[in-house]
Amino acid sequence: MDRNNDYYGNWWGGNLRGVRDYPIDLGKYQSQLVYSPHDYGPLVYEQEWFKGPFVTASDEEAKRILYEECWRDNWAFIMEKGISPLLLGEWGGLTEGGDKLLDLNLKYLRSIRDYILENKFKLHHTFWCINIDSADTGGLFTRDEGTPFPGGRDLKWNDNKYDNYLYPVLWKTDDGKFIGLDHKIPLGKNGISISQLSDNPTTKPTPTPSATPTPTATSPKPTDAILYGDVNGDGKVNSSDVAMLRRYLIGLVNEINEEAADVNLSGAINSTDLTILKRYLLRSISELPFK
Repeated sequence: MDRNNDYYGNWWGGNLRGVRDYPIDLGKYQSQLVYSPHDYGPLVYEQEWFKGPFVTASDEEAKRILYEECWRDNWAFIMEKGISPLLLGEWGGLTEGGDKLLDLNLKYLRSIRDYILENKFKLHHTFWCINIDSADTGGLFTRDEGTPFPGGRDLKWNDNKYDNYLYPVLWKTDDGKFIGLDHKIPLGKNGISISQLSDNPTTKPTPTPSATPTPTATSPKPTDAILYGDVNGDGKVNSSDVAMLRRYLIGLVNEINEEAADVNLSGAINSTDLTILKRYLLRSISELPFK
């Protein structure tokens, strides 16, 4: 801010600077207060912090720029100083298309994803959005490339957006179950409630999406007779196997090539195998099984 501007530009709902000097006081109900900023990339609006050095910056440098020029002073300080719980109420954006700013939007999405992951279990978040009707962000449903699902009619699941941006920051246990916030109702067929997590001290939240348990002495041994990653048994390892494994984990299919799906030789098939398989197809790991 300079003498010609007496305001700080930001997203609607993104400027919580006033909390530093004028925090809300709910008295005896203070524990129920949650601040909730929104944050988006340049395809929603090309804010000043998406220009200049951000354009050519590496992902790590881009994240630093966003933190220093936007996140820290507008809302991250609330979490850092322990003022109140912080819910990033909206984040997301387009991941496909021909817009000239798409590459910068993807860089933004990687940056905010990694920042959320670094502050896992401190920075809460909700992803915008699931439907297809948000023109400047798109949704997890799409009519373009994706995975069909029962009842979806002409809609598909946007695997690219989910796999690369949302999935890594979802809360999961060591055995791959998704952690829901309801105290009684588990989060889907492959989930647990927050009470189940509290009641079972051996069920710990997994620290990162790519954590791979070390096989025990009883873990299966790799064999050349198994094409690891060939979940659907068609003799190839590709994105169809990722889609099949995901559908298996959420209970949409019951039969897969289980030996080939256990790509970390843990003796169990869970979201860790899905993560490893995706990393293999993205060439961040070079061979399967991965231990």
